[in-house]
Amino acid sequence: MDLGLTGKTAIVIGGSSNIGRASVLALSREGANVVIAARNAANCEAVAAKASGKTLVVSTDATQYEQVQALADKTMDTFGAVDIVVGSMGWDSPGDFLTVDRSEWAPVIESNYVAMLNWFHVFLPIMLRQKSGTIITVSSVMGRRADSLEPVYAGTKAAQILFSQCMARQHSPAGVRINVVAPGPSPIQRVEDAAPTSLWLRAEQGEVGWAAGPDRDKGGPALVAVPGGPQASLLAATPLGKFGTAEDTAAAVVFLASEVASGHMTGQVLGVDGGMFMPR
Repeated sequence: MDLGLTGKTAIVIGGSSNIGRASVLALSREGANVVIAARNAANCEAVAAKASGKTLVVSTDATQYEQVQALADKTMDTFGAVDIVVGSMGWDSPGDFLTVDRSEWAPVIESNYVAMLNWFHVFLPIMLRQKSGTIITVSSVMGRRADSLEPVYAGTKAAQILFSQCMARQHSPAGVRINVVAPGPSPIQRVEDAAPTSLWLRAEQGEVGWAAGPDRDKGGPALVAVPGGPQASLLAATPLGKFGTAEDTAAAVVFLASEVASGHMTGQVLGVDGGMFMPR
């Protein structure tokens, strides 16, 4: 099936690691020109080297408005249009709300929510002028269900969903589709799938129920849930009985990016969580 993405220009913010990385490669396989945006240009270049088609690397800290504007300018100068924006960056600081230091709130809020406000404010006017385009934000199942392990993160992810729906209601009549993907836990399968600065490689992951996979150096999973820990509890609450992968979420991103596949969808939240959350 031709998804109609050949020659389209997609920007993937957070494209150097995990879900963003997988989204870059998936969109590239479908023939899109892909702009890879993340803080570390070398990490982006490593992803670009594996892509199938035209790519552009733009070092971008999306929490900084001027850098998002520069990303837009470079994309327009190179490709002349912005057809797809995928926001796939984020940060977490898990722990009990009353014990996590207040200094850890700001990075979570800035990376997950302020950055999204920046890319909407910059790219939405471009799409409105074009009278076409789609914005896809990668939120989380944690924005749809309460979890005491990461309440600040969950709050920002819920905010991503509602803000996206507000924008969809206002601007979709002008031809811009706005949707959200809400994956469940998607631990990296290979160490090389994550940028060196990735949350998934932080030692603190062990504190929230992850451990290095016993076969990670032999091609096995890089991370596994610690028996009896919080991730094991989430796994037990997942009807499909397994966590998803970055590629699972990237497939949903490609689906939402395609006018052929999802041209009549806007303001929707597509869960890729193995059934962990089931809307009523």
